[in-house]
Amino acid sequence: MPPADRDGYLKQTQRPLHCLGFVISPLVFYQLAGWRFGHEVVAPHDLGRILGFFGATAWFLPAMLIVVVLLLQHAVHGYRWDIRPTVLLGMLAESVAWVLPLYCLSYLGTKLLAAGAGGRPSPALTLVLQSIGAGIYEEFIFRLMLISLVLVVLVDIFELRRDASAIGAVLVGAVLFSAYHLNWEQLAGSARIPWGDFVFRSLAGAYLGALYIWRGYGVAVGVHVIWNLYAFSTG
Repeated sequence: MPPADRDGYLKQTQRPLHCLGFVISPLVFYQLAGWRFGHEVVAPHDLGRILGFFGATAWFLPAMLIVVVLLLQHAVHGYRWDIRPTVLLGMLAESVAWVLPLYCLSYLGTKLLAAGAGGRPSPALTLVLQSIGAGIYEEFIFRLMLISLVLVVLVDIFELRRDASAIGAVLVGAVLFSAYHLNWEQLAGSARIPWGDFVFRSLAGAYLGALYIWRGYGVAVGVHVIWNLYAFSTG
């Protein structure tokens, strides 16, 4: 492959080091502000509980896990250790642009499925922390980790076709992502499941999964965070 193609913008945005460079500032802000004000969304808390089973209980370890995983991915693939500011700016612009289809999906879901009911807006700092924390950690769990794990099982172990396996991984991740937002009573069947919200989150999860496969972890996080900011501020 010619160097121009290998090192072009579309490839660079998927490099783990650029993804880390894109998410590191909001990740550090979320961790420090959450530690200072005692705020934490569900996903990093659950990730911390998993780490706790192995005796790792420090408050910063979920964030450190994201950093380590991305650095290891970059090292294993043998990519060059350079970050291009223009690539990061392009990823930010992409994140804004790729929110628009998600907004259209939400609009159709609200009309057809009565989804997206919201409560009172959150205070500004809580809104920002929820948006950043959920975007970074949910994409890490349900896209970077889950989709990668499913692809390893289906492609590397069972030797299935990668394209079909990727579609299956995205769909599995989307359903689990939507189910993750249900409470225990809804999961147990003792409370009504808001099917409109469930369907919308499944579709949104599939969309974010496809973005992860095509554009990488950084862009998927950017879209998720920007969408959260919009949804929470108008909810």
